[in-house]
Amino acid sequence: MDTIKKTEKVELTLYHGEGSSKDFVAAIGKHVTLPEGAVKIANVQSGTINEGQENEISWASLICYEVERYQKYASINESAKTPTLKLKLKNYAGQDLTSFVNCQVDISNCEIVLATNRYGQPIGFDLSVDFKKLKIIKPQTMK
Repeated sequence: MDTIKKTEKVELTLYHGEGSSKDFVAAIGKHVTLPEGAVKIANVQSGTINEGQENEISWASLICYEVERYQKYASINESAKTPTLKLKLKNYAGQDLTSFVNCQVDISNCEIVLATNRYGQPIGFDLSVDFKKLKIIKPQTMK
């Protein structure tokens, strides 16, 4: 992956028109390095938007961390401060995800998406993957 050198400038341009957030994510994504391989699932978040209404939508996210980074933080008794990343699941339909905790997930087929607050304002980046394309690695196959 590309890395930004200290002397290199990243030009962030305002994108206008339809699809502008995708254009922005594509431009900045060239300079984002994702962990290679799989990350460990620490927690699962899920819920329902517009519960009980016609337009009810189920949502879920996996809260993950890099195993090596976790081990470094744990070695100094700071495992709770291990940086995490959120993996948003597209096309999630309310399945039980609790069995995924402590498994690993392959993030090689994930895409970078803008994280927004409840007002739709961008506040950072998350990863996203279609639920059907999720590649879970069960604990017994992990080192």
